[in-house]
Amino acid sequence: MRRRLATNRVTVEPHRYPPESNGGEKTELNYRTRVTTDRQDTATTIRLVSILTLTFTVIGFGIRLFGILPLAWGLSILGFIAAVMLGIAYAKFLQKRPPWSDIGWCLGFIAACIMFGATSFAPTPHDAYLFLFLPAVLGTAVLSHFITKQVCFWMSVNERMPLRTLKTWQLYFACLWTSRTPRRCPAVASYRASLFALAAAFGAGYGVLYLVSGTEWHGYAAIAGVGGFLLALPALWVAMDDLGIVSPTDPILAAKVAGRTLRTFVCYNRHQTQAAGVFRFPNRSLRPNLSRDVAVGCSLALLTMALVGVSTSSPKLLLESYWTRPKAAVETKTGNGEPVLTPSERLFLSQLPREKHVEYLAAKRAEHTQPSWSSQLAARGAGLWPPVRDFLITTGFILLLCWLLPSFLLVTILWFVCGRLLTAYYEALEAPDAYEQPYQPTKKELRTGIRGRTPWDNRIERIRNSHDELETEHLYLGTSIEADYPILLHQDLLHRHAHILGDTGSRKTSIGIAPVLAQLIAREDCSVVIIDLKGDRPLFEAAREEADRAGIPFKWFTNITGFSSFVFNPFRQSHVQQMTTNQLTQGILQALSLEYGEDYGRGYFSALNELVLANYLKRHRRHIGSFRELHRFVSDPDAYRSIGNIEDWEKTRHLASIVDKLAQVVPLNVAANPDDKNPPPVSVTEQIDFPALLREKQVAYFYLSSAQEQTTVSKVAKLAMFSLLTAASKRGKGEKNRVFVFIDEFQRVISENISIFLEQARSMKLHFILANQTIGQLKRNNLDLTEIVESCTAFKQSFRASDEASVKRLIESSGEGLYHSLAWTQLLSDAFDEEDDDYLSLGAARKDAPEGKVQAKVTEAAGPRLEKNTIIETSAMPFASFVKFTEGSGYTQFSGYWTTVISEYHITKALFGIREDADWPDPDERTVLVTADGEPPPPQTKFIEKKTPIAKPTNIPSGFEDDLKERLQAEAKSQAEAKPPNGTPPASVPSSPKKKKKRKKKANAPREADAGGGPDVGSEPPHEQNGSPSSQPPVSDGTPKQDGSTSESSPQGQNGEQKA
Repeated sequence: MRRRLATNRVTVEPHRYPPESNGGEKTELNYRTRVTTDRQDTATTIRLVSILTLTFTVIGFGIRLFGILPLAWGLSILGFIAAVMLGIAYAKFLQKRPPWSDIGWCLGFIAACIMFGATSFAPTPHDAYLFLFLPAVLGTAVLSHFITKQVCFWMSVNERMPLRTLKTWQLYFACLWTSRTPRRCPAVASYRASLFALAAAFGAGYGVLYLVSGTEWHGYAAIAGVGGFLLALPALWVAMDDLGIVSPTDPILAAKVAGRTLRTFVCYNRHQTQAAGVFRFPNRSLRPNLSRDVAVGCSLALLTMALVGVSTSSPKLLLESYWTRPKAAVETKTGNGEPVLTPSERLFLSQLPREKHVEYLAAKRAEHTQPSWSSQLAARGAGLWPPVRDFLITTGFILLLCWLLPSFLLVTILWFVCGRLLTAYYEALEAPDAYEQPYQPTKKELRTGIRGRTPWDNRIERIRNSHDELETEHLYLGTSIEADYPILLHQDLLHRHAHILGDTGSRKTSIGIAPVLAQLIAREDCSVVIIDLKGDRPLFEAAREEADRAGIPFKWFTNITGFSSFVFNPFRQSHVQQMTTNQLTQGILQALSLEYGEDYGRGYFSALNELVLANYLKRHRRHIGSFRELHRFVSDPDAYRSIGNIEDWEKTRHLASIVDKLAQVVPLNVAANPDDKNPPPVSVTEQIDFPALLREKQVAYFYLSSAQEQTTVSKVAKLAMFSLLTAASKRGKGEKNRVFVFIDEFQRVISENISIFLEQARSMKLHFILANQTIGQLKRNNLDLTEIVESCTAFKQSFRASDEASVKRLIESSGEGLYHSLAWTQLLSDAFDEEDDDYLSLGAARKDAPEGKVQAKVTEAAGPRLEKNTIIETSAMPFASFVKFTEGSGYTQFSGYWTTVISEYHITKALFGIREDADWPDPDERTVLVTADGEPPPPQTKFIEKKTPIAKPTNIPSGFEDDLKERLQAEAKSQAEAKPPNGTPPASVPSSPKKKKKRKKKANAPREADAGGGPDVGSEPPHEQNGSPSSQPPVSDGTPKQDGSTSESSPQGQNGEQKA
């Protein structure tokens, strides 16, 4: 049983394009669609030309049969046939209006009949050459001009050509009818000269006709004139080259280009796709297939008509030869004694000089002697065969000539008139080594920063600089596999988020994310944030180079040791001061995944995390400017005793563990001291600040390698998303800059509130492009977010669906189509071989069945538009993917079905390899160096760089070194005695035991300053020395003692207060 889809899988709907786009005709992408090979196009062209020429030849000779009859009889019969045909056509028209294609073919047939009818009344070969062959040559020359114009424009939009080259060579064609000759295209002058040379060739053919007319071959004079015309063309070509009239051109190459030109004209866009972005011929009337076929057919009809008209063999001449030659054997003389001559013999006699008339008539008189009655009968029988034989041979030769010669004449005239111009366009634009194509640098030059242009660059340039404003709002994704038309993504759909799937090695990043990223940066109308959780170096280099090319600031953040990085400090974002303490607390907890849920057990620990972090921020927010500073608090139990219950602190070790890991990421913890009056370092002022990114066009890249720190990088990514979302919520009314956020491997930062996050982000002009490997990764920790992601993203793309879940998703969401199934019954003979698959076919069944009839059954059933085998075959293609748009917008009108797409690299393979091995940007004053110990390295000095030893002072007093050593030992001893016995440092904010309750109420009482982020007076953060908490001078709480001094709080007192 065979099964096939009742309709094709072409999903584009041009009729849904906006009315102002005029059906997509204004687009300037100019993609040259093609669904066939060169061999198939050549076969189509030969088949079309052969069928048209043979049809016209048969019609021409058929109409000439009416020349046997009198004129009135012939016109009557033709009129009757025409009336019958018109009646049949009118009867069918009343039932159903025929399409314009059928009407066009009927009108063409009637026109051909009229033209061929005229050929029967050409009185002489001279008249046939002048009045039939001349219009045919002129008509073919006009058609050659239009063919050349369409194909020259077609060659100018070659994908390898930049936009400037495209426009320049299209303007060259406009110089044909002016006196200007472009310096880079001198063939324009050759085109004008070729028209005059064509007239000279026609005159040479007429000269040959005149010469042959005076010989015994006078009957073939018109055919000889056509041959002379053909021979004059190459001779004039060579002469024009030798005399320097035109620029020399290889005639063999020009002939090949002429053949390719005719093939392109006939076969381009024969599948008639009307998708936006497809190149269309400049002459609108020549875009439909029917129009081009009719144009070629009219030219061939004119040429065939001329060749039939100049032929010597016709039914009338046959009858004259048949009836007059035997009759001449009986009656050799007329009444005045002269021999009886045929019309052709009389014509020949009239063209002979007068002095040879007597000699010719004597020869004819001797030839026609008076035979006996038996000789007359034999002569009549013998004279019957030679005319018939001559007629059959001549007619067969003429039919073959009239079948083959018109197409040869068409290509020859096209070659002679337009060959030089076409060759110039071909060598400049279309040849494999076309000299107008941009220079492609070598690998050595690529390493020095020189970049070449790719076809992808040219396509994007055409879209960005298009005069069609609607086209400029689209991104280029690739081309359709089904009908080879460009897939354009309207930017409004990207505003509603996107989701890209593709397992490892499917080129998801290189041909899915990178091209879209490069186009968005090149537009220079938005900011871009890339959160790369796998550390893709080519993608990083692509973003950096595109930002440099567009003149947009590029900043990066990384956690890789030894690499430079810009600072990203979530606590020191410029919008954080506008956030309340509760907002900051909840944002950090969500970013660090410390909100476990709302049920009884999880809700309890989530509340503890919020309570402890809020207490720290309320009391010490001024001094918590990074995770390193927060870690100093959360790791010191004494620092929490003054603000909360120590038992709550002990139950939030998960919070302390995450903060401890983040505190070791150097570029995450660089902050300026708020009490320092000196200007902050450049690395702080130039840090990644999301409010600035929302105001100005920037590119921020988070290059997070998860090879060794999977937990840390996901937390950093979430902190970036938290900072971006909160910054967007605080943006002013005039800040309308859009931000596109790419998150590769986003399943590592996925959370339950992603739907709320995406919905809020869209209203804040934040647009997310999410990418992960398989659809199954959206099901984690008993949580299935597949439907949420599917419903919140308007653009979806799937590369290489290899897992069962992804295949099932494509099948179920592809929609339904009608399938036709064919089944038949076949009788198997003893010679049946199970391994012979060709035997089990409908053709074999009909061959074996009696009378060649087989009972077959055709059923129609609904099924998924994408079957499993189709998905597997498409996934096996290297650059294939499936795209889907939830609704139409702009030129993105694809019915809501999955569309198979072929994408491409936006850079060359050599450049891709260089980007993989590219060096990381060197550190400078704007960046910091990521180190392994979690501390930023000290700035290098010239002494350290050059390892210059520092000379020891020479004028040191005697005994100075011993005295210094004793003083240091004494100071260390005093510090050891002051340290508590248990080894714990004193509390940061000690209080007096006499004021426990007041201190408790005072510490826990909420204040407006805490809610607004203001610090408590007298509160200080715990300090670290060599990575561990150390003692500091106790802070006085102002309680007077009996000796007039103030009391100090102790850790023991605080602890006892909490227990009480």
